[in-house]
Amino acid sequence: MKEGDLVKIKPCGPLDRSNWDCECRWCATRSNRLGLVLGPAPYGKWEVSFDCGSTLLNDHDELCGNVRVISNAKK
Repeated sequence: MKEGDLVKIKPCGPLDRSNWDCECRWCATRSNRLGLVLGPAPYGKWEVSFDCGSTLLNDHDELCGNVRVISNAKK
């Protein structure tokens, strides 16, 4: 991840009725799970802005598959 990248958070589970009771911030706000990396944050994290607010992510989130870069920033 780097500043300007477009990222997507993975779904919590299958997109069917069995997962409707999920109360994570992404499901609770019916987020599209797309975010823009705004820049570096303390402790090796990245500040990312989503339609449901901003959050901090780190490179481990990407390595374990919780988030993926879907468009790299051109610099």
